[in-house]
Amino acid sequence: MRGVSILCAAVCALVYAQAHAWTDPVDAPAETMPLVANSLKLAIAKSGDRYIAVGGRGEIVYSTDAKTWKQAQVPTRSTFTSVTAIDANVWAVEIGRASCRERV
Repeated sequence: MRGVSILCAAVCALVYAQAHAWTDPVDAPAETMPLVANSLKLAIAKSGDRYIAVGGRGEIVYSTDAKTWKQAQVPTRSTFTSVTAIDANVWAVEIGRASCRERV
């Protein structure tokens, strides 16, 4: 009977661990944030008629008037520390690496 209890506990622990597995923020997409316009921006750049701002948790937002911001879909939750634009090419820099390049 003791062996069945240990086996049952091991199976339950394995199922729980798989359901609650930790995901590295680098590998997880950024969450859609309803108040993204109010969050801290770490850098901003202008590309054509658009402003692009970056921040923590994979936040990249863009605007044409620098007042109304829309959140871009980003494949990481890492913090972006810098952004630069040359014509329609935009590069956002994560801590330690350049990661996102988009044409706007």
